[in-house]
Amino acid sequence: MLVIVGITVACLNITAFFAALAASTVCDKMGRRASMRIGSFFCFIAALMQVFAPNLAVLIAGRCIQGVGVGFLSMTVPVVQAEIAPGHARGVFITIENLFLNGG
Repeated sequence: MLVIVGITVACLNITAFFAALAASTVCDKMGRRASMRIGSFFCFIAALMQVFAPNLAVLIAGRCIQGVGVGFLSMTVPVVQAEIAPGHARGVFITIENLFLNGG
């Protein structure tokens, strides 16, 4: 039972790692806005899959897809925030985003 829980939890982090690496290429070719839209789309689809998952396999697939979204967003959003935030509040904005991302 603990192995299944571990796989269910870890699959998001593993896919987020690889998606964050791939997001840099997407950002270079398509831009940061497109990268954030792609990440948001993956998170939205994954949330629907997880909410309505009829079995464990669909739940794990949803977690993997959510990992792709989280990877794209965790790589792109802090860069965009650093570009648009005023200099005196830049660190606060990025810290708040990372706090909520990791806390969630």
